[in-house]
Amino acid sequence: MEKDFEVGKLIDSGNYKGPVWEWLFPEGKAAGVTIFSRKKGMEFGGHYHKGEDPSKNPEILLVVSGKMKITKKESIYAKGFILGPGEFIIIKPNVYHYAFALEDVVFVERKLQPFDPQNPDTYS
Repeated sequence: MEKDFEVGKLIDSGNYKGPVWEWLFPEGKAAGVTIFSRKKGMEFGGHYHKGEDPSKNPEILLVVSGKMKITKKESIYAKGFILGPGEFIIIKPNVYHYAFALEDVVFVERKLQPFDPQNPDTYS
């Protein structure tokens, strides 16, 4: 029976903002996702992507639990989009964006290749 299953654990590569797990699927059958966890009140983002990383062209985020707000300005009061579980947003390259955790939130980002910290395609 054990040979029918493979169990693994994702490594937390997060920072002061919160946990981050990158889940890449084996054998190139699919890309993967990066899983983010942010506490209520956390502000993050404040950047744009040129689309050099195919995962950021466009960037696609899906909320798993909680609520978050995405804006084009550095204010939680700015016009934007409130996303809850099962809702996603597609952010085109060169669009400056901010995010605010309205509740404790878990969201995933579509990945087409592993994150490269030497070339993050993130600009402020």
